[in-house]
Amino acid sequence: MNWKTKLDAAAVAAVLLLAALGCSESAKTAEWTKAKVLGDKLDHPSAITADEKNIYFVTGGTIASLNDGTSGVWKMPVGGGPPSLLFKGYKKDENTVILPASFVLATDDKYLYFSAGHIYRVPKDGGDAVQITAGTPTEMTVDNDRIYWHNFVGEGMAATPAYSIAKAGGEVRTMTGAVNISAIAVDESSLYWAQPDGIYKTPKSGGDAVKVYAAPDKQSISGLAADRENLYFTIGSGRNALMKLAKAGGEPVKLIDEINHAHRFYVDDANIYFVKNEGSFGTSVNFVPRSGGVPQKVDTGYVASYFAAKGKIYVADISKIYELDAKP
Repeated sequence: MNWKTKLDAAAVAAVLLLAALGCSESAKTAEWTKAKVLGDKLDHPSAITADEKNIYFVTGGTIASLNDGTSGVWKMPVGGGPPSLLFKGYKKDENTVILPASFVLATDDKYLYFSAGHIYRVPKDGGDAVQITAGTPTEMTVDNDRIYWHNFVGEGMAATPAYSIAKAGGEVRTMTGAVNISAIAVDESSLYWAQPDGIYKTPKSGGDAVKVYAAPDKQSISGLAADRENLYFTIGSGRNALMKLAKAGGEPVKLIDEINHAHRFYVDDANIYFVKNEGSFGTSVNFVPRSGGVPQKVDTGYVASYFAAKGKIYVADISKIYELDAKP
């Protein structure tokens, strides 16, 4: 199951969860008991990312939300405060509405990158959004020079390559063949991607793909992240474990027996942050040392979207954004 299918499945699961809660007098929506509320009364915040100063997120994504003024790409101070609109979306003509997609955001020092039928970038300090290239990414990342992405592939659609382009625009470079990609990552020299049968890499400057790791029989790989020395991925056949694999080679090491692989996981200098299922409907946010060890639960609640780095976790439900601290 790739990220795009999992995102659809997660949306369906959320609807079923809300229906179940609404039909039960005793059931209650899970709340974050250890969290600080940073933003409230938001229109389905999603695609959260952050830097040292601000949290960035997408809201709305429907014509009704555009008309109501609740759709857009936003930033909000990490300590909380009124959100600032970076891109609203607009009605281009009678048949075309430009709305920000809720799959991914990416940042560098100056810009926020997002998708709305095309890939755009907008200054993080405010200004006009600039259209970079056509694209509907559900995986996207940036390095110092380029944007890397893989477009949405729905059920019954043909596989598509991963692409890259200079941040300021220009010629699009095809990075892979047509593949069923579930996640991408980059380091100084290579683009890595996960597909069900394994993990692959190709030089960012162009060249042949190499299979880094082959999934065992009847096991599928989904999520992927990278640091300087290791790759991290999820693998399973229903229940998915979190694994670490040295880029230098060798056998992968299991870090966590099972995580909720419908949500991405994040790796910083110290920890790996992940979502775990709790009971029939609940979820929790957790972390484990990057070197391995005992995982620790941070808090329990409903996760629509989240981002984690440097001990800070930002979680969105259907209307709020929360801050959690990952304390060893």
